[in-house]
Amino acid sequence: MPRDSAPTPTRRTRKTSEERQIEELLGRAQEAFDKQYPLDKLDPLSHERVLEYFPLAGIAIIPEGTVRKLSSSLAALDQKSAAEKIATAWIEKHQPNSTSRMLLEASYDSDELVADYRATLDECKNTVRLCAELFHPTWLSPEARKKIDEGKAKETLIKSSAEFVAGFVPPDYLIDGLIQRRFVYSLTGPTGSGKTTVMMRIIAHVARGMTVDEREIEKASVLYFAGENPDDVRMRWIKLCEEMGIDPDGMDVFFLPGTPPISNEEIRKRIDEEAAKRGPFGLVVIDTSAAYFQGDDENSNSQLHAHAKMLRTFTDLPGGPAVVVTCHPTKNFDVNNLLPRGGGAFLNEMDGNLVAINRDPIVRLHWHGKFRGPDFTPLLFKLQTGTSDKLVDNKGRRIITVVAAPISEAEEAAMGTAQRESMNSLLLLIADEEGLSLSGMATKLGWDTASGSPNKGLVNRTLKRLVAAGLVESEPGRTALTKKGRTALKTTAEGF
Repeated sequence: MPRDSAPTPTRRTRKTSEERQIEELLGRAQEAFDKQYPLDKLDPLSHERVLEYFPLAGIAIIPEGTVRKLSSSLAALDQKSAAEKIATAWIEKHQPNSTSRMLLEASYDSDELVADYRATLDECKNTVRLCAELFHPTWLSPEARKKIDEGKAKETLIKSSAEFVAGFVPPDYLIDGLIQRRFVYSLTGPTGSGKTTVMMRIIAHVARGMTVDEREIEKASVLYFAGENPDDVRMRWIKLCEEMGIDPDGMDVFFLPGTPPISNEEIRKRIDEEAAKRGPFGLVVIDTSAAYFQGDDENSNSQLHAHAKMLRTFTDLPGGPAVVVTCHPTKNFDVNNLLPRGGGAFLNEMDGNLVAINRDPIVRLHWHGKFRGPDFTPLLFKLQTGTSDKLVDNKGRRIITVVAAPISEAEEAAMGTAQRESMNSLLLLIADEEGLSLSGMATKLGWDTASGSPNKGLVNRTLKRLVAAGLVESEPGRTALTKKGRTALKTTAEGF
């Protein structure tokens, strides 16, 4: 049958022995390659990128079995539409009358089917291998990389308007409107601001595919580098899972505890190999930048720039994850302009600088300085301390830890009203009885814990707010109103 003629479809209800033989051969070939290249773990690419890479790799045809395998693999990764485009766009564009197209239409007769597949079985094997290599960059062979590099070398530097527009890649959001895959973000906040606690809540939502503030979150696996205080992270994770009512054993969250030199070539190779087995990942959290910095001068622009570029390379892990790096702010920081330590060299390499603004017990997650993407309303989280039967010291005493929970603007407003009322009550008490202890103040105000003991913690937090507002001065054994505090009581019935 001539290749350019349209075959007459022949429908059969039973397969011939030759067809069964070919299916067996293809099945055995794909089974062998599946063991070496697990296609269900491939990083899904857009069909545009696939169509761009195939000719560069010198792939002449895509056998129908491989098309079906790619389609089913991508469909399993919730990329069904992309899979269908890969399967149909390539065939219709490059092979309108090819073996693959005719097989899909079930229009080959028995003899031609056997002859064609015997002739293309080796090419089928090579295609499976090259597809695996292209979909998973860490598997690129020198030959495949050379072909891609040669193809790129032939590209022109100056693009036409059509070529330039064709290069548009739509945003691939992990957290809708906020965090994009293959982007790297800093999350800046001073010590104790709640940045680690908030990020742990976010990774739980990513692993479960749960919304935050009505923002859709794509369910994905997470890799968390617990460098600054892995024991503390471990306790918070145990308590958080308990608070959320989820089993940590069933969470697709993986941790790298400690601070191995992740910029070291041998260590990075191990990370890449283990990530290939554990992934693909949607989010990587590196906590903190300082913990993994291998330079000797955190004020060196060149060292911090190299460090930031190294952190960006983790977006190349399987899955093309977003990377969030928690950072300490610059010295003498301005809470209204929190920038990561390392100066412009570090910030320039980031796609956005998220910030954690602590207004105890509320943390507002927003951005300062730089953010590639549309502005967004701050995400709000409430920090809350607690204990667990699973967290005890060597004497059996419960250990207090902290977790975060997302809240709405309405809840924030209600909490703000309650805070002002607490501050007003405590201010009036101090005006009447200066010098009371924390326990004494709690008893006078009727502020008790769940167990019925005086809530000294609530008094202490409220007192700190009054001191910060300049309404009260507090020293060991003495608490009194300032001049500003006395004036406030006289000028407004609310006390402020």
